[in-house]
Amino acid sequence: MSNEQTQVKEFSKQVSRALGQEKLGTLSARQKVHLNKALGRLVDSKPLDKITDKEIEGQYNLVVDHLSPAAYEVR
Repeated sequence: MSNEQTQVKEFSKQVSRALGQEKLGTLSARQKVHLNKALGRLVDSKPLDKITDKEIEGQYNLVVDHLSPAAYEVR
């Protein structure tokens, strides 16, 4: 496994730890798309090892509270 693949795997684990399975499990398909894009922009802006749990939580909150609130989601 390459260094980049290892870093991506570790980042995925960090996202799971930071948000927890309950939060991740309740996302709609649209919210998942928005969160993946938001986290992608975060990853593009700085090295993976410099991204904090608070930043991940912030991206999650931005998506579920402002971009795609659950009240407007069709499930």
